[in-house]
Amino acid sequence: MRILYLINAPGQRPTGAGRRTLSLAAHEISRGEDVTVAAPPGSGIHESCAERGIRSLEVRMDGWPGSMRKLRGLVRDLDPDIVHAMSFLPLALAGLTRRSRPSRPKVFASILVDPASPHPMATRRFRGVIWRVRNAVMRRRAANVDAVFAVSAQIASHLDELGIGGRIVLARASIDIARLRERAAAPIELPEGSPRIGTGAVRLVPAKGVQHLLKAFVAVLKRHPDAVCLIAGERDPEIDLERIAKKLGVQDRVHFLGFLEDPAPFVRSLDLYVTPSLSEGISSASIEAMALGRPIAATRVGGIPEVVIDGVTGLLVEPGDPDALACAMNRLLDDSELAHRLSLDGLDRAMQEFDISHFFEVTDAEYERPPEATSAALLPAGDLRPGGTSDE
Repeated sequence: MRILYLINAPGQRPTGAGRRTLSLAAHEISRGEDVTVAAPPGSGIHESCAERGIRSLEVRMDGWPGSMRKLRGLVRDLDPDIVHAMSFLPLALAGLTRRSRPSRPKVFASILVDPASPHPMATRRFRGVIWRVRNAVMRRRAANVDAVFAVSAQIASHLDELGIGGRIVLARASIDIARLRERAAAPIELPEGSPRIGTGAVRLVPAKGVQHLLKAFVAVLKRHPDAVCLIAGERDPEIDLERIAKKLGVQDRVHFLGFLEDPAPFVRSLDLYVTPSLSEGISSASIEAMALGRPIAATRVGGIPEVVIDGVTGLLVEPGDPDALACAMNRLLDDSELAHRLSLDGLDRAMQEFDISHFFEVTDAEYERPPEATSAALLPAGDLRPGGTSDE
């Protein structure tokens, strides 16, 4: 079976969509399938694919007519049995939709960001416009694919509320827990301080809410003056977090570690993991922290409550509320018995609900599902204009 993955990830760092693509591609190759990953030139996905022995091809997904023709030509030349995109944009640019035809590829789309929130949009200047365009594309295309994979029940619900129809399948973000725990055992040097509070992301965009964590950390320091706050991730030009830390007077206790190729040893070393996000499809970082036995304070947003059960596997607060976040953090730091209980229950939940084997089972079942009577073909070029959104 020939499988083509389409991912519009122009950045150098593989984010959630990139890691999901790499995991799926490696899994399908292990099953003997013929797999190709297509991504924009210069994307870090290509280097990651090369490291894993996965074939990848460069193709622009910027919406210009020439790029669209090349993308559509690529699909025709590869003649895949399955096309799986990490958002609807590549499917729209490739013109893939249902039509009567004796032979057609099965077509799937994964939705990893909350369609009800404009926060994850890459650019602040045109965020509202891009958000509406993206959702309009999804409404137009969703009923015309074999299945839409939602990474959280919250996303699935919002797809329905926004009138984005079709077959929606819950395929939660998952991790290879056994491999994660192996990687976490690697040594790592971190700044001194106790307790160690931390958070991480590929890119520290405003939607990750780190600015609110810094404000909450001010209150934590009043009770735990030796605490340190460790922040992993690539800086984003939209927000100067170091300036915010300096303005708050906590710059000596906050350390920005930059992008970590493998954050597992970092997460394992923490006394408390914090997910202060303003928007999340589902928090893979929180799943990893739970799988490594870390107590968690997180925001009640997007799919996070599907991962962190308030009072059971962690503590939840409303997003954008530094005072509430500080209270949750102090509570976990002050009550070691509570933190230990939540950590154990979190580890158990991660093992039972979020191991990557469950994700593969759901995906494989959809790939092997008998085809519907309707089919897919290539539409004429020109139904989209440049300026689409990114899978990141």
